[in-house]
Order: sequence, then structure tokens, then C-alpha cells
Amino acid sequence: MTDSSLCCAPIINLWGAYWPAWVACLVCGILLTLVSRLVFSRISLEPHLGPLLLVYPMLVVAYACGLWLLLYRA
Repeated sequence: MTDSSLCCAPIINLWGAYWPAWVACLVCGILLTLVSRLVFSRISLEPHLGPLLLVYPMLVVAYACGLWLLLYRA
């Protein structure tokens, strides 16, 4: 008895190399966080965010998980 949901993990073919889809979501999450930081500093919101050492890594995680759910939910 095998579970069919465990046998097909999302994989991306990028220039002949196969990457797990979570790597793409993580890279996009980092890029979206960098864009968010630019927006926050431009509108002078960054000083009001709290401890930036916690805010930006959690923003990366939130973007990466959100992209994963948006693109690869079964």
C-alpha cells in the first residue's frame, strides 16, 4: 500500500539541472523581501517595524510559504 501523494514532489528543470520547487520559492521569497525593504525604507516605515533582525527573516519565510501554497498546492 503506497501513498500517491508522497511519490511526486514538485521539481523544476532549470537549464538541465533539476531543483526542488522549495528552492525556487525560497529565492523568490528573498527577492520579494528585498523589494519590500526598499518600499519600507522609501515610505519611511522601516523605523516603526520593530526588531529588523526578526522582521525580515520572518518576511522571507512568509513569502516563501505563501508562494509554495499559491503555486504548488495539490
